[in-house]
Amino acid sequence: MSYYAISQKLKTILETVRDGAGGRLAEIYDTQVPTSPEYPYATISSGDATEDTLDTELNKTLYRFTIRAVNVSEDKVATETTMRKLADDILAELRKRENQTLGGTVDRFLPYTLTWGYENGNTVPNRYFEIQLEILQHYSID
Repeated sequence: MSYYAISQKLKTILETVRDGAGGRLAEIYDTQVPTSPEYPYATISSGDATEDTLDTELNKTLYRFTIRAVNVSEDKVATETTMRKLADDILAELRKRENQTLGGTVDRFLPYTLTWGYENGNTVPNRYFEIQLEILQHYSID
């Protein structure tokens, strides 16, 4: 499994949320966010990975990824409602049994972390949340 393959599987999960009932997610970016994005959007970013040195018994790698959702609106109540529902939608999709292994391509997700915050935007604060994922993959040595 590679960073590229994992990010594509995560993007597929987010596309399911975008195209599903309610359609609260406007766009998914796995590269740089354009200067005029559609809101709310999500990005997928790669983090670090770890392997245990000289571990020839387990041969495991932990990949780390972050899904970040951002929304901007002057209507803070609507923004907050949208973001909470969007977080619920994404988490529900990640919790589905078939997505726990990214369709059988990794061993499983480990428990994730969800954080919320605001950041300075051009005219109004951006509301965001980040879901930090750890993905476990055992590999074989040929």
